[in-house]
Amino acid sequence: MKSGNRIVGPSWISLERHDIVAKAPDNTPKEQIPLMLQTLLAERFKLKLHHEQRALPAYALVSGKGRLKLQKVEDGSAEKNSFVDNNGHREAKNLSMAGLAQMSWLMLQVPVLDMTSRQGYYNFPLTIPWKSVAG
Repeated sequence: MKSGNRIVGPSWISLERHDIVAKAPDNTPKEQIPLMLQTLLAERFKLKLHHEQRALPAYALVSGKGRLKLQKVEDGSAEKNSFVDNNGHREAKNLSMAGLAQMSWLMLQVPVLDMTSRQGYYNFPLTIPWKSVAG
């Protein structure tokens, strides 16, 4: 299962930002744009890259044993993938399992794959255990 692309490089790669303005010729097929961008970066900025498969940490969101304890949402018109604060308790509203995996990926900064095979949207309390950092 593909978990998405990850870019690994020197430490400055996550610190420096640059704007690159370029325009592809009219009627350029959409699938050619990434290769054109890669060529531009290599020619103008001497960027060298290669593709490799590398084992990286990841989590899998799976269904546990027993009865599902989430409340399935039957109303398809409600706002999707939202969060509410209910008297100091955060709740996920109309959240899909794919949405939960994406949110977890952003919070953990590690890929989280939805392997539940659960369709639909759910409401459930959301408790995030924050670790305190001493020092």
